[in-house]
Amino acid sequence: MAKNPILKLLKDKRELRDRLIHEVRVLEEAVMIYESEPAEHGEPSRRPGRPKGSGGIQANSVVGQAIRLLQATGTPMHVDEIVASLRSVGVEAQKVSLVSSLAKLEKLKRFVARAEKRGTFVALPTEPAPESTTEAEVVH
Repeated sequence: MAKNPILKLLKDKRELRDRLIHEVRVLEEAVMIYESEPAEHGEPSRRPGRPKGSGGIQANSVVGQAIRLLQATGTPMHVDEIVASLRSVGVEAQKVSLVSSLAKLEKLKRFVARAEKRGTFVALPTEPAPESTTEAEVVH
Protein backbone atom coordinates (compact mmCIF):
# COMPACT_ATOMS: atom_id res chain seq x y z
CA MET A 1 0.00 0.00 0.00
CA ALA A 2 1.58 3.27 -1.17
CA LYS A 3 1.52 6.39 0.98
CA ASN A 4 -0.77 9.17 -0.07
CA PRO A 5 1.36 11.61 -2.14
CA ILE A 6 -0.69 14.53 -0.88
CA LEU A 7 0.25 13.68 2.73
CA LYS A 8 3.94 13.62 1.77
CA LEU A 9 3.63 17.01 0.07
CA LEU A 10 1.85 18.38 3.12
CA LYS A 11 4.61 17.08 5.38
CA ASP A 12 7.31 18.63 3.14
CA LYS A 13 5.52 22.00 3.13
CA ARG A 14 5.20 21.97 6.93
CA GLU A 15 8.94 21.27 7.28
CA LEU A 16 9.69 24.10 4.85
CA ARG A 17 7.40 26.42 6.83
CA ASP A 18 9.16 25.51 10.09
CA ARG A 19 12.57 26.21 8.58
CA LEU A 20 11.40 29.57 7.25
CA ILE A 21 9.92 30.52 10.61
CA HIS A 22 13.24 29.68 12.25
CA GLU A 23 15.17 31.75 9.68
CA VAL A 24 12.84 34.73 10.20
CA ARG A 25 13.37 34.52 13.98
CA VAL A 26 17.14 34.47 13.52
CA LEU A 27 16.99 37.48 11.20
CA GLU A 28 14.70 39.37 13.57
CA GLU A 29 17.14 38.74 16.43
CA ALA A 30 20.03 39.91 14.24
CA VAL A 31 18.17 43.13 13.44
CA MET A 32 17.44 43.66 17.13
CA ILE A 33 21.12 43.19 18.01
CA TYR A 34 22.27 45.40 15.14
CA GLU A 35 19.92 48.24 16.02
CA SER A 36 20.39 48.11 19.79
CA GLU A 37 22.48 50.85 21.34
CA PRO A 38 25.50 50.21 23.57
CA ALA A 39 24.93 50.31 27.32
CA GLU A 40 25.70 53.48 29.27
CA HIS A 41 28.88 52.01 30.71
CA GLY A 42 30.51 51.77 27.30
CA GLU A 43 30.00 48.01 27.10
CA PRO A 44 28.45 46.45 24.02
CA SER A 45 24.77 45.67 24.36
CA ARG A 46 23.83 42.06 25.02
CA ARG A 47 21.11 39.91 23.56
CA PRO A 48 18.08 39.61 25.83
CA GLY A 49 18.43 36.67 28.17
CA ARG A 50 22.18 36.44 27.76
CA PRO A 51 23.86 36.16 31.15
CA LYS A 52 25.91 39.11 32.31
CA GLY A 53 29.58 38.42 31.98
CA SER A 54 29.29 36.31 28.85
CA GLY A 55 31.26 37.64 25.94
CA GLY A 56 34.31 38.16 28.12
CA ILE A 57 37.71 37.03 26.96
CA GLN A 58 39.40 34.20 28.77
CA ALA A 59 43.06 34.93 29.43
CA ASN A 60 44.21 31.49 28.33
CA SER A 61 42.11 31.47 25.14
CA VAL A 62 43.75 32.01 21.77
CA VAL A 63 42.21 35.48 21.52
CA GLY A 64 43.30 36.40 25.05
CA GLN A 65 46.85 35.28 24.32
CA ALA A 66 46.84 37.16 21.00
CA ILE A 67 45.78 40.34 22.80
CA ARG A 68 48.52 39.91 25.40
CA LEU A 69 51.02 39.32 22.60
CA LEU A 70 49.94 42.53 20.83
CA GLN A 71 50.19 44.48 24.07
CA ALA A 72 53.59 42.99 24.88
CA THR A 73 55.06 43.93 21.50
CA GLY A 74 53.40 47.33 21.36
CA THR A 75 53.63 47.33 17.58
CA PRO A 76 51.19 46.41 14.82
CA MET A 77 51.34 42.73 13.85
CA HIS A 78 49.90 40.94 10.85
CA VAL A 79 47.67 38.01 11.72
CA ASP A 80 50.20 35.62 10.14
CA GLU A 81 52.83 36.91 12.59
CA ILE A 82 50.43 36.53 15.50
CA VAL A 83 49.57 32.94 14.52
CA ALA A 84 53.26 32.07 14.04
CA SER A 85 54.18 33.55 17.44
CA LEU A 86 51.36 31.69 19.18
CA ARG A 87 52.28 28.42 17.46
CA SER A 88 55.92 28.87 18.50
CA VAL A 89 54.82 28.60 22.13
CA GLY A 90 52.50 25.65 21.51
CA VAL A 91 49.18 27.44 21.02
CA GLU A 92 47.28 26.10 18.01
CA ALA A 93 45.63 29.15 16.42
CA GLN A 94 43.37 29.12 13.36
CA LYS A 95 44.01 32.19 11.21
CA VAL A 96 40.44 32.70 9.98
CA SER A 97 38.96 32.33 13.45
CA LEU A 98 41.51 34.69 14.98
CA VAL A 99 40.94 37.36 12.31
CA SER A 100 37.19 37.10 12.86
CA SER A 101 37.53 37.45 16.64
CA LEU A 102 39.97 40.35 16.42
CA ALA A 103 37.79 42.10 13.84
CA LYS A 104 34.77 41.80 16.14
CA LEU A 105 36.76 43.22 19.03
CA GLU A 106 37.99 46.04 16.80
CA LYS A 107 34.43 46.85 15.78
CA LEU A 108 33.45 47.01 19.47
CA LYS A 109 36.55 49.16 20.12
CA ARG A 110 37.83 46.64 22.68
CA PHE A 111 41.49 45.67 23.08
CA VAL A 112 42.56 46.06 19.42
CA ALA A 113 42.44 48.38 16.43
CA ARG A 114 43.24 47.77 12.80
CA ALA A 115 46.51 49.09 11.49
CA GLU A 116 46.87 50.48 7.97
CA LYS A 117 47.95 47.21 6.38
CA ARG A 118 45.17 44.68 5.75
CA GLY A 119 45.03 41.90 8.35
CA THR A 120 47.20 43.88 10.76
CA PHE A 121 46.13 44.69 14.31
CA VAL A 122 47.56 46.77 17.15
CA ALA A 123 46.64 46.74 20.83
CA LEU A 124 44.67 49.66 22.20
CA PRO A 125 46.49 51.27 25.13
CA THR A 126 43.37 52.03 27.19
CA GLU A 127 42.14 48.56 28.20
CA PRO A 128 44.19 46.05 30.19
CA ALA A 129 44.72 42.61 28.72
CA PRO A 130 42.81 39.68 30.18
CA GLU A 131 44.67 38.50 33.28
CA SER A 132 46.39 35.16 32.97
CA THR A 133 45.04 32.35 35.11
CA THR A 134 48.06 30.17 34.40
CA GLU A 135 51.78 30.68 34.65
CA ALA A 136 52.23 30.21 30.91
CA GLU A 137 52.90 33.54 29.27
CA VAL A 138 53.04 34.30 25.58
CA VAL A 139 56.50 35.56 24.72
CA HIS A 140 57.34 37.05 21.38
